[in-house]
Amino acid sequence: MTHVRLHQSGLKTFRHPVVGHVEIHVEAMPLPADPGLTLTAYSAEPG
Repeated sequence: MTHVRLHQSGLKTFRHPVVGHVEIHVEAMPLPADPGLTLTAYSAEPG
């Protein structure tokens, strides 16, 4: 049996009321210990 993990990644654009458009990198991964839940991490380039 092969176990497959789905990883989702990409770039999201948000509109911040003070700084304008911000591009955020996103990584999402399902949590095997809690079916139906996903851990999502957001990160931005410095500056």
